[in-house]
Amino acid sequence: KDAQSGSFRSEDRLLSGIWDICGRAVRNCAQESYVDCPSREKGQYLGDNTITGHAHLYLSGDSRMVRKALRDFALSTAVCPGMMAVAPGNFMQEIADFSCQWPMQLLTYYRHTGDAEFLREMLPYAEGIVEYFRKYRRADGLLADVKDKWNLVDWPDNLRDGYDFPLTRPAGDGCHNVINALYYGCMKSVQEIKDELQMEYEDALPGFKTAFLAAFYRPESRLFTDAVNSGHSSLHAVVFPLLFGLAPEEAVTALV
Repeated sequence: KDAQSGSFRSEDRLLSGIWDICGRAVRNCAQESYVDCPSREKGQYLGDNTITGHAHLYLSGDSRMVRKALRDFALSTAVCPGMMAVAPGNFMQEIADFSCQWPMQLLTYYRHTGDAEFLREMLPYAEGIVEYFRKYRRADGLLADVKDKWNLVDWPDNLRDGYDFPLTRPAGDGCHNVINALYYGCMKSVQEIKDELQMEYEDALPGFKTAFLAAFYRPESRLFTDAVNSGHSSLHAVVFPLLFGLAPEEAVTALV
């Protein structure tokens, strides 16, 4: 990566083609905002921006679109303090998984730009997401019965690797892995933002991690299960604990 934009070279023709088609997708879908496709639905989806915004920073070296997208979703808290899933616009869709990723996107923007002023301005919205989902905490601190926003896990539903929890709208009763892993990642990102801004806070991660491991980790298999009382371990139930550092060191090889 040079100072302005990213480039990639490979002797593998297939790999070069993958880079090319992905780069074209990001460029063609960066219009007035990031859109999920250039002509059909044309919605800026919050969860998509975890990938699209990050990729656009590398491809273009231009952070303005990412900054605008972050502000678009911050403004959506006027509708719901837990953020909308599509913004700007009047499509009233809410996805819990996507809301939990916004602080991670903000942190990614900051690490590429060093824009501490914007980071400080946006921090209250990140804190607002943590606070919004607090109402779903059960006695051990894990989220359960998160019913007012869609629990997505993945889309379409046949690519959820048999995820063993009713992801109906509203979601089924109980406590499942992915929304809790993402909420942990949300809290972790907010604390890392406060570290960057040299702000004090009470560390909420150790207690939550202990509860997460007790609920979902199976030492005998060294895998995480999809939900409380489930014996199934989907791809999604192991990817997010790996991403956010929830996995015990001795489990990493098995999870991979």
